[in-house]
Amino acid sequence: MVTDEVEKLLKRTLLKRCQLNLLQKLEQDISLDERERLLLQLEWLEALGDRQKGLLTADQKLLLFSTQEYQKCKQTKTDQEIYENIGVSRRSFYLWKRQKGLLTRKKAK
Repeated sequence: MVTDEVEKLLKRTLLKRCQLNLLQKLEQDISLDERERLLLQLEWLEALGDRQKGLLTADQKLLLFSTQEYQKCKQTKTDQEIYENIGVSRRSFYLWKRQKGLLTRKKAK
């Protein structure tokens, strides 16, 4: 039987292995587009690791929060409930929504 500690260790080991793999790819002669894509993947993996440690920043929380998760939450919750549940500020959440193209304009009366 695998204990929680062993499972966490295995996840961290796999996470580190993935990060090292990305770093090795970044050291190769690759295009700027490929470099940017790999850096985003590396940033996402770092956020996963920090989540396991309980050290997430607001930016990392939003990096791990997908637009699909937002659409699902939006069916039953207000934006305020969503950003409070995630643990980020209203401003950070607004900027994330703008970046993802999720802002809807209200019609003026």
